[in-house]
Amino acid sequence: RELFTDPSTSRLDSCGPERRMRVVISGTYGSGKSTLAQALSTSTGLPLVAARGMREFLRDHFNNKPLDACTFDDLIELGVRRFRERLIAEASHPSGYVSDGSTLNEWAYGLGRIEYGFSLRANEPRALREDQQRFTLVMDRLGKVFHEHASSAYDLIVHLPPELPIAPDQHRPLMPAYRAFTDTRLRKAYSEIGLSVFECTGPLDARIASVQQRIGHVIAHGRT
Repeated sequence: RELFTDPSTSRLDSCGPERRMRVVISGTYGSGKSTLAQALSTSTGLPLVAARGMREFLRDHFNNKPLDACTFDDLIELGVRRFRERLIAEASHPSGYVSDGSTLNEWAYGLGRIEYGFSLRANEPRALREDQQRFTLVMDRLGKVFHEHASSAYDLIVHLPPELPIAPDQHRPLMPAYRAFTDTRLRKAYSEIGLSVFECTGPLDARIASVQQRIGHVIAHGRT
């Protein structure tokens, strides 16, 4: 169904450069990003862009290795592969898109591993703790690249807080502190690079309606 009733924001897929909208649905894992991004893509006509999920990368490149068993090198490769995939998807749609997550997600997840350990387990093996120092240095350098891209690539950041429960799936970490930490780091990163964040809460219909209004505001007044 057509969710936009305002003609100025109802179909954005045929807009000229002055109406380009690069919308990011931001948030940590399990916050409802994919559901909202797909709904907005359908309603606006903007193409949906996304990187494959971790389970797909682990299946295709790491022989179905569990995420909590990944090493320093595995996590760096995963992050760079997802970053590359996001860049390719975004570049394929210069007139605008709705993005399921942003290029800062992988960076935030990496910082969470530094904070709580690669395996997110107590009594982490010493070899992993030693790798953590090297991982920290690499994440700092990669973070600069990810931040530079995000600062110019997006017109609207819609952030979803982690208000939805997570079902165990053997891939996404269930640690509440890690989830809260990555959410906080995403918010802080947008602030640090000067991007305002529109927070969106509630059930799906309410989220869609509030984002519709915000898109109209950005079209009328520009990115603020």
